[in-house]
This record gives sequence, structure tokens and C-alpha cells, in this order.
Amino acid sequence: MEELFTAKGIIGLLLLTLVELVLVVDNALVIILQCKAVPPSHRAWTERVALLQGALIRIALLTMLSWLSALAEPIPFFSHAFEMDVSIRTLIELAGGAVLMWIAIQHYNEIGHHHHHTRTKEHAVWWKVLLQLLGVNVIFSLDSVLSAMGTVDSYTVMVTAVLISVVVLISAVGAVSRIIEGNPNLKVFALSLVFLIGGFLFAEGLGAHIEKSQLYAAMGFGLFVQLAYMNKRNKLYSNPVETAKIESLSDALSEAEKL
Repeated sequence: MEELFTAKGIIGLLLLTLVELVLVVDNALVIILQCKAVPPSHRAWTERVALLQGALIRIALLTMLSWLSALAEPIPFFSHAFEMDVSIRTLIELAGGAVLMWIAIQHYNEIGHHHHHTRTKEHAVWWKVLLQLLGVNVIFSLDSVLSAMGTVDSYTVMVTAVLISVVVLISAVGAVSRIIEGNPNLKVFALSLVFLIGGFLFAEGLGAHIEKSQLYAAMGFGLFVQLAYMNKRNKLYSNPVETAKIESLSDALSEAEKL
């Protein structure tokens, strides 16, 4: 415990907490999108339980560091068949990447479509969503713990950073969920991020080595462009003259589509 209060421990904790926050945000985006299927009365609770589920998986994996190291060992049969090093980690990355891309495509196709659930189905949805998110949480947790192992060598610092990042997200997930739901463009952007993360994992599984800093730079630039667009749009709609022009153009386009 003393290493937390040394200069090395504090710097390591700050650095790893930042890394874990980025990783858990990716995890939270998928959780928020999947929890849209849950009735509003259960949604906030389900989101928090799913994040807590992810935290518990991370802590459990941190107790098995030697086992995690063995995940990178090549599997002889697959390595010989595909003429490349194929490990359990490789298979997890391929499967996880494919699942995340499928989730993004599924939600993108559902945009604009409203699903009505009966009361019986509503009461069953929350636990089904948690079961679906279990696999997603395992994928993100593995990535999170492996990143932690490569950043610091202190078990106490790893656990502390994971707990801090999850507590921050559990506190903020409701607000993030409302912002995404209230801004369709942000929802599309979030889906794009999930697809990008899935593609990154899939490429890693195929043996392509992409720096995570490049992925985060692309995500940051995309978010900057999206926020700039939203700011410009809000300014336009706050001007009555510009609003009238936009509505007139929208009506003209609607009439043209009918022809």
C-alpha cells in the first residue's frame, strides 16, 4: 500500500487512471447503446450494474496476471494451420472486434425506428441486456487489464486506477446517456467510435499492430469536429432569420421528394 504514496506510485496512478478512463469510456458507450432496449424505469440502474459488472471482471482478472500472460502463447494447431501466431488472445480480439462492429451496425440500422415492447417483455429485457453485456465487458476488461500490465508493475496501483475510473463513469453515465439520446448526431458519432474500436481489435487479431495513440487521436479529432458542428448548428437555430431559411429549405426538399 505504501507504493501509492511514493512519487513513482502517484505518477503511475495518474497515468494509468487516465488510460483506464479512456478504455472505460469505450466500454460505457457500448453499455449505453445496448441499454436503450431497457425500459426507462430500469435503464439507469442497468447501466450502473453493467459498469459495476465490468469493474468486478477487471478486478478478478487482475488477480490472475500470470494466467493472462499465458493468453499470448501461440496455440500450435491454429498457428500451423494459419501460418501465423494464433493465441487465445488473438481469438478473443477477432471475436470481440466482430461483435463490436456488429453491435454498431445493428444500432445504426435501428436509428429512426421505434420498437414498442409489451409490459411482459419490458420486465425481461434488463437481465437479457446484462447477459449480452457480460461478453462485451470481458473483452473490454481484458484490454483494460493488459494495458494496465504494460503501464505499471504495482498491483495496488492497478486496482486503484481501475476503481477510480469506474466510479467516475458510474457517476457520469446517466448524464452521458441523456446527452447521446438527446443529440442524434452524437449517437451516430458514438456508433462510429464503437465500430472503429471493433475494427481496431479485429485488425489486432489479424496481426496488424496499430498504435492506440493513433486510435485515440482519430476519436479526439472526430469529437472535436462533431462538437464544432453542434455549436454552429445551435447558433444558426438561435437566429430566427436563419431558422426560417432552414425550415423553408427543408420544406422544399420534402416537396421535391414527393415528386
